[in-house]
Amino acid sequence: ALINAVMVLAFTAVVVYAIFKLLEYLINNIQEELSFVKWEAVKTEPFRAKNGYGSDWAFVLRVQPEYKKDSKGNIIKKWDKKVQKGKGKNKHDRLSHTEILERLAKGGFDTRMYFSLQRDEVFVKIRAPLTRLKKFADDIDYQMLLNSTRLRTKLEAGHYEMEVDPESDSKQEVKKWTWLPCSLPPEMDDAEKARSDLYDYTEFIYGKYDEDDNIQDLYKGDDGSVFRNVDRLKLIAMLFENEEHGCGLNLREMVYDEQILASFPLHDYKALTELKKEWLVLWGHPNSQPFGKIRDYFGEKVALYFVWLGQYTSWLISASIMGGLTYFIDSILPATMKPPLAPLFAFFMAVWNTLFLENWKRKQVRYSLEWGMADFEEEEQERIEFHGDKIPSVISGKHETYFPPNKKRALIARSQFIIFLFTTAVVVVVIIIIFLKITFTNPPE
Repeated sequence: ALINAVMVLAFTAVVVYAIFKLLEYLINNIQEELSFVKWEAVKTEPFRAKNGYGSDWAFVLRVQPEYKKDSKGNIIKKWDKKVQKGKGKNKHDRLSHTEILERLAKGGFDTRMYFSLQRDEVFVKIRAPLTRLKKFADDIDYQMLLNSTRLRTKLEAGHYEMEVDPESDSKQEVKKWTWLPCSLPPEMDDAEKARSDLYDYTEFIYGKYDEDDNIQDLYKGDDGSVFRNVDRLKLIAMLFENEEHGCGLNLREMVYDEQILASFPLHDYKALTELKKEWLVLWGHPNSQPFGKIRDYFGEKVALYFVWLGQYTSWLISASIMGGLTYFIDSILPATMKPPLAPLFAFFMAVWNTLFLENWKRKQVRYSLEWGMADFEEEEQERIEFHGDKIPSVISGKHETYFPPNKKRALIARSQFIIFLFTTAVVVVVIIIIFLKITFTNPPE
């Protein structure tokens, strides 16, 4: 038994060493690939010099003739046979490349187009000026994290405007306070926050974005930019589909209908390189990942997944130690001396599971509060394949897709009949096979 346990430990050590070398090779390979990406802030490019970033999105379009003439000489749209078929809901409302670019220009986007190597596709790089993003964020009341230090300074200083005193003969200007100075408790240091598990008064405060120049410093991050990389992508995605302020393009339907071959956000390699320096490390505790920077680059949903993964992996350490000890003791002890380890380990895992779940609930709520997602409720999007009639909603008045219940019941009945038919056929075939098997294995005398 001891020899078997030693062999198991030796095999485990070999496997762990092989996994370690594989991870080391993969990380080095990724770092070498990223080192080939030479990102430079091109000072001579007016857009990057003015806004501090480049293109954020890309479309892929098929190269094809846009127009042709009919027998009377009138110019009409032309689509090749592959695109002509279409699969989406709005086959009659197809847009040509020119119309797509016109809508992007109407939404305030700058575009640059490049041919593919085979010259059968066109890549359209899309970017939105900072002033356009600010205007749209103000229009939709986009929620943003306020800088805690600058917010404290503004609250303690108060806000006023100088106005002429109507009761004074000398037309002397007086202060008209918008809000009076606030007296806040002193700011807590990191040690006090960790000890008390509390937030500072101005930490993690979210507010609607406003274009007022007097409060722009409240929205700026540590790098001096107003919008994070993920904020720009969110605003651009909303601008694409917004009918009133944007382009009115339903990208999911257009990609499904092959009006656009692909639509995807672009990497910011400067931010990505900075993130990988902190994230792609071979040794590190699962809970020491840069969750804040992951959130700023990939968004809250992706970051919350890695928070959960780090929490789960760190808690598995204790479970793996107990499981390894249980297996080791069970392997080396003879059968007459073995304690009831299985029930004890099962009890430990039951307690472990409860504690892990409750701890995760607490951490999830805490991160949701810090990331401004406490009141977030994701709306379910309709499947592209779902068809119906557009009617106004009785609740919100907005147009929504409506599928009549009688048609729904007819489709369900038809599918259930087909399922019943094939299930019956399978049962009949099985009965025939059993009957033939009995007949040929036991022939009559």
